[in-house]
Amino acid sequence: MAKRHQGPIRATTAGSGAQLKAALALLEEVSASPPDAPAIMTVLAARARELTNASGAMIGMREQGDMIIRAAVGSETPFLDQRIALEQSLSGLALTTGQTLICRDTRSELRVNRSRYDGYDMRSLVVVPFQERGANMGVLIVTSPETNFFGGEDEAVLSVLTRVLARRLDQVEELRGYQLLISENEIALATLRESENRFRTAFDHSGIGLALMAIDGRWLKVNPALCRTLGYSRRELLSLDHDATTHPDDRALEAPFLRQILAGGLAHYELEKRYIHKDGSTIWGLLTISAVTNAEGQVLYLIAQIQDITARKTTEQTLRDLAVRDDLTGVWNRREMFRLLNEETLRAERHGRALSLIMLDVDAFKAVNDTYGHQAGDLSLKQIARIIEECVRTFDRVARYGGEEFAVILPETVGADALVVAERIRVRVAAAEFAIGQKDGVDVRIPLTVSSGVATMNVAHDMSVEDMIREADASLYVAKHGGRNQCVAAPSALREPSCPREERAEQSDTLPV
Repeated sequence: MAKRHQGPIRATTAGSGAQLKAALALLEEVSASPPDAPAIMTVLAARARELTNASGAMIGMREQGDMIIRAAVGSETPFLDQRIALEQSLSGLALTTGQTLICRDTRSELRVNRSRYDGYDMRSLVVVPFQERGANMGVLIVTSPETNFFGGEDEAVLSVLTRVLARRLDQVEELRGYQLLISENEIALATLRESENRFRTAFDHSGIGLALMAIDGRWLKVNPALCRTLGYSRRELLSLDHDATTHPDDRALEAPFLRQILAGGLAHYELEKRYIHKDGSTIWGLLTISAVTNAEGQVLYLIAQIQDITARKTTEQTLRDLAVRDDLTGVWNRREMFRLLNEETLRAERHGRALSLIMLDVDAFKAVNDTYGHQAGDLSLKQIARIIEECVRTFDRVARYGGEEFAVILPETVGADALVVAERIRVRVAAAEFAIGQKDGVDVRIPLTVSSGVATMNVAHDMSVEDMIREADASLYVAKHGGRNQCVAAPSALREPSCPREERAEQSDTLPV
């Protein structure tokens, strides 16, 4: 059955990231795709159609007063390579205003140029403009033969997709320009002709970091853009080498590629790696290395191109965090908790180690929301999440299971020790006063308590992930109905494990005090 949304044709802005995980997968797919604009647009149009359940999708690029369809999939495939006038069209309006447009019914809402949709089974559509090199240069259009098909969630995901597309198209255009520039410079250096001055000018005034590098990694010549990117003066940078400015964990990445270049099996390579700024901060760079050879094919030196991609990597990490972190508390979300618990269960089974799970629930939390409001409840949950994290080890995993319930995964921990951790959390929470806002200029604080249930998987008592959660939940139920503000371990969690006593003592010592 079609989705139904009410309302006339309207301009919109981007909504919430309801489908950010899918957008992240597309970001990784597009980032890994070859730098070919038509191929990138075709991939994105196909994913836009899939993510919105549309019948068709197409991408058009502005060319003077017209729009040329550069990619089309599904029901819109016949539009491929067509030239469409932008005047008095939804695409032209979207490019002019820079806003997403939704048409719920092309037959009743369009007042101008409605005839262009006659003969096509296109009853509702979304038009999303995107920028290339800072200007509104194209649109992503998805269509459906049904009316009222698209809504806010579609707007949000299409907005993310167009940002991904615009960024990748910019990168393709920049890369094309840089490759052309480097090719010209390589010719100039190899032939030692009069173009040396032109190369020097382009090298010095390029907006991207460029360097001539010896085959042993020494900087021979660096441009101002590279100095700005790494934070060093020209003299300081020339006193260092490529490895000295590279993040220690990434210094081994290039060795296989350099060996191939020196052996003549590779002319250039490209990879993403981290650099250390002069101030100690980490910078992500897209590094391109090209070899300059003599007539005999011997490598004379290398041309390094370093593009600062820190902002893009930060965005990617933000998207990843949104996919696995709880929006409110910042701890792992429920889906990631199940993945981590499965991962730790397999590790525990492989090494014959114990694994414990604590399920915690805030006592009488509904009364907090009813009395003080949901904002106060949210503030309380954030503070409780921090207390839990402070009470466990760095490699333990804290997750929000749902509502006011949390889960703590304790690798290599027997039931008795897990009960100690649960009790530590209970005492800390009971001793705290939780700030939930102000009234008449005075902080309002309330007491809260938690109840916990503990389950343990060990060599003597194997169980599945579902069994662990079921036992921990059952123990939590006992704690809640036995008076609250207490910790209860499942009977199986307190059975004597089969590992040696010395090993159990060592595991216990690693728990925080």
